[in-house]
Amino acid sequence: MLLVAPVGEGVGGIIAQTNALVGELGRQELVDLKVIDSTQRYRDDHNLRFFSRAWGGTWQALRIGVELLAALRTFKPETVQIRSSASLGLTRDMALAALAKLCGTKVYVSFHFGRIPQLAIQRNWEWHLLSWTIQISRRVQVLDRHSASLLAEKFPHCKISQFANGIDCGWIDEISDRVRIEKANRSIPRLVFVGMLHPAKGVVELVEACSRILDPDFELEMVGPVGPEMKEQLCGIAAGREEGHWLKFTGPLSRKEAVARIAAADVFVIPSFTEGFPGTVLEAMACSVAIVATSVGAIPEMLLGNEGEVAGIIVTPRDTESLKLAVETLLMNPTKRSELGAAARRKCEASYQLSDLARRWAVLWSGHESSSKPS
Repeated sequence: MLLVAPVGEGVGGIIAQTNALVGELGRQELVDLKVIDSTQRYRDDHNLRFFSRAWGGTWQALRIGVELLAALRTFKPETVQIRSSASLGLTRDMALAALAKLCGTKVYVSFHFGRIPQLAIQRNWEWHLLSWTIQISRRVQVLDRHSASLLAEKFPHCKISQFANGIDCGWIDEISDRVRIEKANRSIPRLVFVGMLHPAKGVVELVEACSRILDPDFELEMVGPVGPEMKEQLCGIAAGREEGHWLKFTGPLSRKEAVARIAAADVFVIPSFTEGFPGTVLEAMACSVAIVATSVGAIPEMLLGNEGEVAGIIVTPRDTESLKLAVETLLMNPTKRSELGAAARRKCEASYQLSDLARRWAVLWSGHESSSKPS
């Protein structure tokens, strides 16, 4: 099995998930695996200029293409699995898929983003690249039921599967145990956001919503890389409440450090405009932390607990007032926080164990998975 995916050092859910999956596959010795790193390392995370992305991405694609050809010749995999985060990267991923197919290797592509339904409506350049990539591939995997159903209908000749992300609850528990005393002794509740501080993550709306909460006292901790302009904007908004002292920035942290911040939180908030199957939500669920999240990607499925119980509060993206009310409700109700956190942990244990996910990927790559329709 040859895996082309973002791995190793870096920020982002797809890197964390790939690292965890590769580690678990190795631990269980399920496949003979070789990995080609497709992480973008040619620009700063906050440099979103088209020229930087296109020029750097082209050189990166050429480098990966050379590595792919070499691996096809020497490693001789039965299958090439490409993990794609879409946008301009689809150009590279489509080319890599075509190259592997021309060399006679089976090609599987998994899409790790939640905008497929919107792209199907817009039918823009990104949708066409997505469509061409699907047509090249033997199998395609997506993160949420809506995307799986939509693609199965539009591409009936391609085998479409839904694959959730996974989490190692034992690893999470080791971290949670270390911060439990700190959390119990804290005098005021803490909200935590983890991710890149980009506008699409809803961070402006989050700070605006929190700046309008007058009672009770709380602090908001923003974990992740932040550019100077965004930090200045957020601090300016926060200054309207208690001179902004309640807003904290940690900068980028290791995954273990970020999970420790989540475990120490009273409420985890992720107000993104778009998501796939966010690993940070999984981590908060495994930490038994109450969650406020937007109704994007697979999040509604994730926060629907076992037997229909609620495992979090879901709000509409960009709806600052609903976000404020949801956060305010949990800040003032410790019992509700505990109930939601416990329900989230039960769902996590029942549905998203990393060991089970790794075995399912191994079955898929072996060609023994028979169903092409989403469950």
